[in-house]
Amino acid sequence: MPLYNPSFISASAPPPTSNHTRLADIPASIEQVTLLYEDARRKGVTIWNDSLNTLSLDTFTNEASFAVKITPGGYYEFPFNYIGLLVGIWDGTNGFARIREFYYAEPPAN
Repeated sequence: MPLYNPSFISASAPPPTSNHTRLADIPASIEQVTLLYEDARRKGVTIWNDSLNTLSLDTFTNEASFAVKITPGGYYEFPFNYIGLLVGIWDGTNGFARIREFYYAEPPAN
């Protein structure tokens, strides 16, 4: 099934209603920000740290911990079929997290 790339949108945009890819640019912040909300239709996520600062990612809101650190200019693929929350915090405030989400039209069958 082909994927397509819509225009860049904010992370607060409504979830897609069909199989496709959603892109988001999240500005770097020294305060923890929500990068992705829980979504059962998500089948994959890639993140490029387009910043001069390290991006720390976690799957729950706790600024004292992290699951993954992405160095400046680094790329990370979250394990496919991860549908939960994703938060991030940078060491500085320049740049963006360039996020690409891949979606199922409906939640995958259990």
